[in-house]
Amino acid sequence: MPTRSNGHSKSAKPTVAQPDCHLLDSVYQYRIHEHFCTDSYQVTRKLEAELNRPRFVFKSVKSIDPHITYRKINAWDRQNFIGSERESADSGWRRFSIIQVILLLIISDLKELGVDKERIAKIRQNLLNRSIERGPRFLQLEHFTCAVLQGWKTILVISRDSSVSFWTEHEFTTLSGISESNEPLVILPFHAYVQRMLKDKQIAYHLQTTAKGLLDLMPTEQERRILDVITKKEYREVTIKHDGDSYQVKSKVDSRGNFTETQLLEAIRAKQYQTVTVNTVDGKHLVLTQEESVKV
Repeated sequence: MPTRSNGHSKSAKPTVAQPDCHLLDSVYQYRIHEHFCTDSYQVTRKLEAELNRPRFVFKSVKSIDPHITYRKINAWDRQNFIGSERESADSGWRRFSIIQVILLLIISDLKELGVDKERIAKIRQNLLNRSIERGPRFLQLEHFTCAVLQGWKTILVISRDSSVSFWTEHEFTTLSGISESNEPLVILPFHAYVQRMLKDKQIAYHLQTTAKGLLDLMPTEQERRILDVITKKEYREVTIKHDGDSYQVKSKVDSRGNFTETQLLEAIRAKQYQTVTVNTVDGKHLVLTQEESVKV
């Protein structure tokens, strides 16, 4: 996943990912329906005005990303990529809101990646104008900015048709198998843009929203071997003991019946188990218990 460092170097690269853009957009449409009904979205609505209040002068923007020059801002303004308010007609000082600065960071990365201005215009439009199907406008930039501030490690996915969607790293890693088509996508680290607005204050991300969180849920090779033993239905009992860096796994299987001496000898000679126990009652061999212990 391409990301830009917390410094000022530009290391974002286009990424080719697997999900089909139309299917991805359908899943995303369903997802924002869910977000629209949450308490966190009601918080977003309350913060909408504050997130869009002009507050940053150009000097502040440049301190966030020194690659954004006043000349670039003027050019992007002429191309209708951004909007800003001036303090007065005389001074001409521009002021940008939090959402506008985040848009500047996105546009800067898209330009760096070589995305043409027509596509950037469409992407900007889709970022600012997402609607619930047959419903009201969804404040997606504002909402996912708030989500990042609440610890959701969020990425921005841009499809070749310029549609946009926001996912946590965990969600998108899970969705990467929904299609076999090779639809190239640009993936941008939206969480990093919000983080840069905070400068030295680090966001503590919820592990379940990160790709690392997903990997942590996957069993290691050692754990997989233990699970293979546990899921064998013939075992009556499996005992697992932790021994430093390894595990001692003891498995036990019972066979019941009136065993002949020949059957007992076959069980012993098979050497499939390290321990063979025979329970007898009145001279009858009723329970044959076979145990093995392995280190994984």
